[in-house]
Amino acid sequence: MHRLLVRQLRKAGLVPGAPPPDAGSWARLLESVDRSYTQFDEGRYLMDQSMDTLSREMRELHASLAASQLEQAALRRVATAVAERRDLDELFDLVAREAAGVMHCESARVLRAERGGATVVAGSWISPELAGPAPHCSLTAPIRVDGAEWGALTVMSENPAGPAGAGPLLGDFAELVAVAISNAEDRARLAAQAATDSLTGLANHRAFQERLLAETGRARRHGGALALILLDLDAFKAVNDSLGHQAGDEVLVALADRMRALVRDGEMVARVGGEEFAWLLPESDVAGAVRAAERLRRDVSATPLGPVMRQTVSIGVCDLATAGGDPSELFRLADGALYWAKRSGRDMTVPYRADVVTQLSAGDHASQLARESSLAAIRALARAVDARHPSTRAHSNRVADLAVTLAERLGWPAARVEQLREAAIVHDVGKIGVSDAVLLKPGGLTPAEYDHVKEHAMLGARIVPGILDEEQTSWVRHHHERWDGAGYPTGLRAHEIPEGARIIALADAWDAMTGDRAHRPRLSVAEALAECRRCGGSHFDPTLVILLEGLAAAGRLGASELDPQLALVPEPEQPLGEADARVGIAGGDALVPGEREDRTVRGLTLQEVTPPAA
Repeated sequence: MHRLLVRQLRKAGLVPGAPPPDAGSWARLLESVDRSYTQFDEGRYLMDQSMDTLSREMRELHASLAASQLEQAALRRVATAVAERRDLDELFDLVAREAAGVMHCESARVLRAERGGATVVAGSWISPELAGPAPHCSLTAPIRVDGAEWGALTVMSENPAGPAGAGPLLGDFAELVAVAISNAEDRARLAAQAATDSLTGLANHRAFQERLLAETGRARRHGGALALILLDLDAFKAVNDSLGHQAGDEVLVALADRMRALVRDGEMVARVGGEEFAWLLPESDVAGAVRAAERLRRDVSATPLGPVMRQTVSIGVCDLATAGGDPSELFRLADGALYWAKRSGRDMTVPYRADVVTQLSAGDHASQLARESSLAAIRALARAVDARHPSTRAHSNRVADLAVTLAERLGWPAARVEQLREAAIVHDVGKIGVSDAVLLKPGGLTPAEYDHVKEHAMLGARIVPGILDEEQTSWVRHHHERWDGAGYPTGLRAHEIPEGARIIALADAWDAMTGDRAHRPRLSVAEALAECRRCGGSHFDPTLVILLEGLAAAGRLGASELDPQLALVPEPEQPLGEADARVGIAGGDALVPGEREDRTVRGLTLQEVTPPAA
């Protein structure tokens, strides 16, 4: 007998295996058994329901885990592509495909916001099974890069309810897109910084060399032409020394802007050294490059460059055919042509030709370097003299600039003009031997003090030999001679005075007249011209005065011509005072008391001062 039945019989007060004692006991037994089976059926039903629920939840959990794995796999593929620095166009298409795939949508797009509210499709994916019109039910997540809205990621579905619960996932894809864009922009920014000169914004030496190699390879493959222009700012050190490095930087930036304005599509301009620039011209031969170089050279020479009213450049040109197809040789030959342009007088364009451009021998080069070093030392002395008083700062450079302009108007060859510049810059170097007590004396000088000042011309002529040649030395010695023979140190007159000395004398006096001094204001251009005109034939070579008037008529003699820092300073309008009548000056030298013609203009006269008799 089954143990459960035995248990039930005993609960009913019956003995298992014995007949029931009465009908009531039997009825109670049957009722109990029926109730037990009913409870069993209910329990089984509940168990079946529980099992069904558990099975369904397990299936849903499995599906959720599977979907999550698909989503994570899709996000992982996109993240991997971002880490691999895939091309953005390729990455955008991948994001659209992955987002649509895990969200069971028929299409997806990466949209980029443009100025004016327009949008551009940057990447997209459309299901190949989509036969009808594009679905209209969409879900969008914004793409923000560095806090700014860059665009959006949109998925579209045929399901009217859309991709349910897909918002957070779409946002994850959008964040990955934002990371990719930000990384790409950072890389582009770093690459641009690595290839760009920080001052001028032009390509730097590294970027130029890479482009030179690339253009050389392309020209050789296709049989095309390629030319290179190298240019260097003339006397740029003088700009830095006289006006400061900030002004020098402004000149470099201005030259870079000037070159950008002339460059054509496909060409490249770069700063390859301190004041050296390169211009790479694909599909151009030497003749075309020379024309382009000359346009730039004339433009720089004719118009102010930043704070400097007159600046020039020297240019060397070569093409790939001349260099035998070798990029290194192309640069070397163009650089040789540039050096030849500077050595031959500057402010010129020299195309490389083997029969014209020659390399210096080692001995010549060493000699040239030694001379330049010595000349730099003498120039340093001249700057020290100029710096002894604020009113004469950069005086020698201004005198040199005007002297060069006058010599060019006279038709001097470029090499001789450069010699004049060298002499003019150091024309007052002998004043290093004049004491500050005399040179900076605010009042008049005694006859002995004046004689001491006049010694600076001969002292300068003793300092410069061995650095300047004999003719240049004579220009320094005689730059205080007068046309009428009343000058010093030797009393030469008219054409006995070397022409270079006559030019420096006029330029020196002009700077003294048009520059502010502690003891009197500067003259206007008109007043200074009137004084020079009055003194033509006595102090100055009349021919040079006529040239000076021509420069003034051409607008080349404003204060900015000689000192760019005065360009924005208006001419002072001050009445002639009693103090002005007591002030005299002789060719820019220190003041001296004595009798003179009463022709003072704002306290300045170029009449020779006669010391009073002892």
